[in-house]
Amino acid sequence: MFCPKCGSQQPDGSKFCGVCGAPISAPNQPTGPGPQPSGVGPQPWTPTPQAGIGVGPAHGLNVFALAAAIVAVLAIFFLNMAWISIPGIGGFGDMSVGDINGYIQGLTGLASSLGGSGLSGEAGTLVFFVGFMNILIIVATVLCIASAVVRIAALIPSPEVQQLVAKVPGILHKITGVVVVVAPVLWVFGLMVSGGGFDAFKYIGIGVWLTLIAGVALLVLDSRSN
Repeated sequence: MFCPKCGSQQPDGSKFCGVCGAPISAPNQPTGPGPQPSGVGPQPWTPTPQAGIGVGPAHGLNVFALAAAIVAVLAIFFLNMAWISIPGIGGFGDMSVGDINGYIQGLTGLASSLGGSGLSGEAGTLVFFVGFMNILIIVATVLCIASAVVRIAALIPSPEVQQLVAKVPGILHKITGVVVVVAPVLWVFGLMVSGGGFDAFKYIGIGVWLTLIAGVALLVLDSRSN
């Protein structure tokens, strides 16, 4: 049996505690602490889950996913900004890849209408490269739109929306980041090959650097949001 005051163990049948001297008035007291009826006596303490202290709501706000959605939207604008800057040539100063592609196609059509045999050699390679880059940027833009839409939809607390989002493979966001990074890297490489090495850097537009930063940020945020 145990003393009700100090809790020390006492021989069965004791009337007074040998430690603190308190009377032990329940000779048939259980020999150890046991289960007590609900609402009677002290109850064991159990931690209460609280948001923000290790345990949070099942569908809390994923800050990294939200940031990735914002960066994906910004990347759409960066992909369509000036990717080449050539000062001193009038209207050909700052142009996006799409503008350059349209400009070259216009020149090619003009040459054909004047009886030319078309572009060949280095000029033909340049036309192919710019056209490929234009397609790559269009693909990157579409991926950014899809990734941003999925990221934002994942924040909507609706079972129907969550079921639709769950059907989208998570690799979509990683592919988006990779494509957004690859596009400016290929562009810089192409300019270096066709523009005389490192001298080509002075012709690179601000859109290239902003797109590259956005792509790296998308990859980092995607790894943190999982």
